[in-house]
Amino acid sequence: MKKFVSKAIIFLTVIASYALFCEYFFFKDKELLSIEKITEEQCKSQTEKYYFRKFFDNSPSLYKLMMTVKKNAEILVVGQSTVLQFRDFMFHPLEKSFYNMGPSLTSINELQNLIQLIKNKKIKKPKVLIIGLDLSLVKKTNNSLPVNTATIPQEDEVFHIKYHAAAAQSLIKFIYQNGFDKTYSKKNCGFGYLGSRGTGYRNDGSLHYAQDIADYLKTPVFRDGINYKGLLKNKDYIFTYPFEVDPVLVNNLVLTLKQLRQADIQTLIFFPPVSNDFFAYFSKDKSFYRCFKQYLSIQDTLKKNNFDFIPFSTPEKLGLPDNYMLDGIHPSEVLVGMLLHKYLIQHTPEGLLNKVDSMNLKQLIISKNTIPLSFMRDTAVFSNFLKITTVKHN
Repeated sequence: MKKFVSKAIIFLTVIASYALFCEYFFFKDKELLSIEKITEEQCKSQTEKYYFRKFFDNSPSLYKLMMTVKKNAEILVVGQSTVLQFRDFMFHPLEKSFYNMGPSLTSINELQNLIQLIKNKKIKKPKVLIIGLDLSLVKKTNNSLPVNTATIPQEDEVFHIKYHAAAAQSLIKFIYQNGFDKTYSKKNCGFGYLGSRGTGYRNDGSLHYAQDIADYLKTPVFRDGINYKGLLKNKDYIFTYPFEVDPVLVNNLVLTLKQLRQADIQTLIFFPPVSNDFFAYFSKDKSFYRCFKQYLSIQDTLKKNNFDFIPFSTPEKLGLPDNYMLDGIHPSEVLVGMLLHKYLIQHTPEGLLNKVDSMNLKQLIISKNTIPLSFMRDTAVFSNFLKITTVKHN
């Protein structure tokens, strides 16, 4: 009996030590800070605070909805990860009226959920709604996309023991493969393992891809770390059959835009660019390219119904190399700024967008501090850390 008790004590001591070690690590990097607390801190902070966990899920739907409620934005951006480079200062002097809710849609039908939230006064009615329209939002099937929308809140994993156990396993595996990370900064940069190191969601909802920028500063070349050409070749992720735009979804889009117009909400549809490299590649895939042309024809439908949009482009159409793309389908903030500026000067926007200072945006674009991937407003991140871990999602 004594031997059993002794072994049990040793076993429990090992388990307790293991748990304490992991929880201390999570506590140090603010992985355990609740989303409620994170949103409070970001909203009141006068400096940039980044949020991104590594060992627990970010619960982005819950996080983005909470931030949207707290921000009461008059200019709201929704869509998938391709909209995450819209930033508040692009809409100067309306920075405080802006919030980027992306990634918030997995189907165009989910715009109806957003309208219901507005009607039920769960979020403030925006004056301007910028909608990122990816092909996958109007494709006949998009089952490969995760159910992860800002209109259907998730739970915060840090409150559940089962997720702590899974996070601990991930941590030990990470330490085994990479050793102890010595990049932690004494200057608090944010929340979560990645957020504390400068990668993650900013206060305005946009996403800082710190590693991509750090890599570019070392070697200024285009990189497609996700390998979208490979995904298309293997018919994987968002490139699954059938390659066909769903006319029902397109019709629902138009009806929803009309509803928003009747509700006195100005809309601007954003057709995200793709890299020159990826465009050249998928143009040779007859079935996918046929589908993509169906998708581009939506621009004609919007034009006939007098809806404003930022048309599809590639960097080449603007006389630019692929250095202005984060990867095959994600534009940099500078490219997004250029496309927005082009829209502002070629149109006479009504309502709130008419107050946006396009000259200020132009000065940012041509600034000597600007590089193709970044306006370099997060420079403190690169001076604080020698190594930053990449994060990408769609």
